[in-house]
Amino acid sequence: MIEPSRLRPDLPLKQVILEREPGDEAVPLDVLFVGGGPAGLAGAIELARLAREDYSTGGLSQIEIGVLDKASAVGEHCLSGAVLNPGPLRELFPDLEEADFPFREEVGAEAVFLLTSGSAIRVPTPPIMRNRGNRITSICEVVRWMGTKAEELGVNLFPGYPVDALLVSGSVVHGVRTAPAGLSRDGSPGPAYAPAMDLSAKVVVLSEGARGLLTQCWIAWQGVESVNPQSYSLGVKELWEVSAPPDRIIHTLGWPLLRDTFGGSWIYPMG
Repeated sequence: MIEPSRLRPDLPLKQVILEREPGDEAVPLDVLFVGGGPAGLAGAIELARLAREDYSTGGLSQIEIGVLDKASAVGEHCLSGAVLNPGPLRELFPDLEEADFPFREEVGAEAVFLLTSGSAIRVPTPPIMRNRGNRITSICEVVRWMGTKAEELGVNLFPGYPVDALLVSGSVVHGVRTAPAGLSRDGSPGPAYAPAMDLSAKVVVLSEGARGLLTQCWIAWQGVESVNPQSYSLGVKELWEVSAPPDRIIHTLGWPLLRDTFGGSWIYPMG
């Protein structure tokens, strides 16, 4: 019996949770999102919109919102194709027309198959896999589009800045420290070396994804536990160019996996 959780190395809490204030030259922000995927950008966009509305009515003063992402350009690390429920994006941008969104085809049909080594058995579609009316998308395209919308609202995007550590005092996070850039293989500064940079913020939002190291370390540091721990799967993406794309999305389970192994495959026609 192999339990992957028993083989995982200990989290580097001492390197990730730093008990120190941001430096004197830290970039000051009001709210900082660490992670520029769909969740981080959606949070930044909604906050910027609400702040703009409140400011226009004499409430909040203007606030500085930043989004850090390790990718060199917004969307570069969001590689997946996906079937997307368009409702949240329509709610986030209620004034846009349907043609303005970065959606592809609408899902008109779907099928689920149990595979064996020599056959495919059609099975009823479970409720969680019913996607009629949802849209096929490229997450990369969606995130790039959301990045432009965030900048139009005054959000500061900082692509190319992976975060190394949270800067804390007591149990409060006051900012982050980015990773130094341009290091050689042995860790010494190379020709394009750039030192680490501190950013301070009144609120730090961790939106770095399911396996974000900062988030895992913060959860362990704060002792946040759940009776339903997170589970993870390894996926492989392939892009096929075919003469006639399928007319539906397809999910499979079974072969080549063992019958008692969680997993499967999916096929989304991208156009």
